[in-house]
Amino acid sequence: MRAAAEFELGLKLYERADYANAAQAFLRADKLAPSEDALRNAIAAGRKASDHLLVARASRRAIERQTTGAELLAAAREALSQAGPHLGRLQLSCEPAPCELRVDEELAPAGEHWVLPGTRRIVARHEKQREVRELVLEPGATYRIVLRVVEPAAKPRARPPAPRPSTSGARGMHRPLPASVFYVGAVATVALGAVTAWSGIDTLSARDELPNEPTGAEVDRVRSKIRRTDYLLAGTLVLAAGTGLVGVFWADFGGSSPETASLGVAAVGRF
Repeated sequence: MRAAAEFELGLKLYERADYANAAQAFLRADKLAPSEDALRNAIAAGRKASDHLLVARASRRAIERQTTGAELLAAAREALSQAGPHLGRLQLSCEPAPCELRVDEELAPAGEHWVLPGTRRIVARHEKQREVRELVLEPGATYRIVLRVVEPAAKPRARPPAPRPSTSGARGMHRPLPASVFYVGAVATVALGAVTAWSGIDTLSARDELPNEPTGAEVDRVRSKIRRTDYLLAGTLVLAAGTGLVGVFWADFGGSSPETASLGVAAVGRF
């Protein structure tokens, strides 16, 4: 009864030249009771309304139905080929199963979907995880879209840290620097220490080479090397102290990288 009422409504709307609503009524009638007449009328009304999306939906329903007659099948294929260049075609899939897909808040099972070109909102949902993407679709193009929703890795239960009076406060603080800063500082400290040791040896050697009655220039040369060694030693001590503070208070030696949801999109081509 409801299917017949929708079919009659479609005929009345068609007579009033309300072709878009007529096509919708014919599609509802076919959904309630599959009918080649309803699909044929829906395609015709959609073409009258220049509603390419309605034409594509009615045509695909006719093409996918195994019981469709040859005459309607040929008409549906022709109508779809004419409507296709005005629409975007999505080939959707989602992982892991079970996974729910929606296009512009409308449920869209995995597979092929015809949509209006422009900005479309695609949502993937797996259990409590949800991923949203907006894509700009061009008319006449096919897009293969694979949405992969990755669950966050389970966090291991943390063990209470052993009490350490000297560092317990530092371990509870946020550590803003990566561990690489500490390692670079340590390498620089060792390198500067080596230069300082060389400078000290060079200074002692220059002092030992002074004659019993050195000239003023010779004494000044040794003094400059002593000052150089003092500066290098001070720099080494400052760098070593700074590197130690970074290691104790600011370097993060246990970084993590949480997993996130991802979306793969590939434009396959035009049809």
